[in-house]
Amino acid sequence: MTSSRSEEEIRLALRAFVRDASEGKVSEVTDTTPLFGKEGALKSVHVLELILLLEELTARPVDVQSLKPGAFIDIEAIVSGFVRSSEFV
Repeated sequence: MTSSRSEEEIRLALRAFVRDASEGKVSEVTDTTPLFGKEGALKSVHVLELILLLEELTARPVDVQSLKPGAFIDIEAIVSGFVRSSEFV
């Protein structure tokens, strides 16, 4: 894995991922754009790609067994739960 990036670099990379993966479903991606669900920009098949991207961006593994509902509700939740959290692993 590569070295971890700054919080802003991670936010930018996550926005770019959502924009590309949404295939035009959302015109603008913000940190509070819903990622999944009826109004979400992504489909459930994108969860694995998102986890792999997080691991690459932070250079830390994601413990999928400890994931809680809402962990991927939006980019802000991802940054709060995975980038700022010391309980990432």
